[in-house]
Amino acid sequence: MRIVAVVAAVAMVAVAVIGGSLYRVADHNVERVQLPALADKTSAAEPINVLVVGSDSRDGLTPEERHRYVLGPAYAGQRGDSVILVSISPDRADAAVVSFPRDLLVVDGERESKLTETFAGGPDHVVEVLQRATGVPIHHYVEMSIPGFLGVLGAIGGVELCIDYELRDVKSGADLQQGCHELTPAQALAFVRSRSTPLGDFDRIERQQVFMRALLDRLVATRTLVDVPRLFTVVDHISSNITTDSDLGVGQMRSLANELRGLAEGQVPMVVVPAYTDQLGAKDYAVAYQPGARALYRSLRLGWPIPPRGAPQERRATGVGIWSGGRDAAAELVRRTLFWSAFAVQQVVPGPAAPPSSTVVYASPSHELRAAWVAATLGATVVPTPGDVRFPDGVQVIVAVGADAPPAGAGGGEERP
Repeated sequence: MRIVAVVAAVAMVAVAVIGGSLYRVADHNVERVQLPALADKTSAAEPINVLVVGSDSRDGLTPEERHRYVLGPAYAGQRGDSVILVSISPDRADAAVVSFPRDLLVVDGERESKLTETFAGGPDHVVEVLQRATGVPIHHYVEMSIPGFLGVLGAIGGVELCIDYELRDVKSGADLQQGCHELTPAQALAFVRSRSTPLGDFDRIERQQVFMRALLDRLVATRTLVDVPRLFTVVDHISSNITTDSDLGVGQMRSLANELRGLAEGQVPMVVVPAYTDQLGAKDYAVAYQPGARALYRSLRLGWPIPPRGAPQERRATGVGIWSGGRDAAAELVRRTLFWSAFAVQQVVPGPAAPPSSTVVYASPSHELRAAWVAATLGATVVPTPGDVRFPDGVQVIVAVGADAPPAGAGGGEERP
């Protein structure tokens, strides 16, 4: 589950404050594996990229726990559907958390596959496939299991968060009214696993990001990080249920975790690879919108700050119009990408007779920030709005589709530096 990966990322923050005997316990408990596919860090001018994944392994759960929690079917072998990249800039001044949709289309050897399916090949295979798909070097690897997630939440006493909607999902076990809740470990697991809402996995990623900040807030509010007995329990659960690459010791995790302290204050951007859903053959995939994904991957490779994309509620309040310029198939992919990114796409119209060579974004007066969110998602550029452009009611941003927008049916492909 992706939230297991989220807790593993939070674990890096927790170990940042470990000292003395706690440090030795954690270092002894962590399982380490050799991962030849990991990239070598050849220069201090490079960013540090840590792949954090969640395993759906039930190992360590009692039969009663397996019955109590709504976990879905168990699969033979290693599976997972959680992938997060934690990227820290070369100067250590910026960090970013990038989530990958579980059904992201990737090239696995000679065939197209879902990212979640690559877990069957083990950690090294996941690293290899993702590096090839993004062109982003991955330097370290952290994996956490479901028992670790449940143990950490049990040790800190649950997490409080508020939602502005009702969430009911028999598949995950979620049953929450609108309002504020003190989530038990079982409720938290159900909350972050649910995909019953209209945007499916994309909504789930949003909930997981909300939960991640709430968990960090809880760690701070309960003074867990300075309560040695409680911290010992948390660290024991974390370190007993994570696997890292052989070069990532607790000391290195402490250093990296210092860069993630801003998560609790909302200072670290948390984004999702821009994508749209499509059916290829008999399978439903999340297909990366290539111009937006390439721009994101380039920023990760070079250690550039990730441009903001707005909070989900802000995107839902951003009305977008699309000018197709006669490129109807490409405009449809732009529309679907913005829809799955939670923007309020209002209309698709032909627009000017002479469309731009590359996709551009126009902002209505006082809505330049919203236009920047749209542009960051699409890998486009905000340009001055021509004087003859008129914004329909409910539209604050217009996207003029250019020749760089991929046609319908464009696959996930592989990214090259």
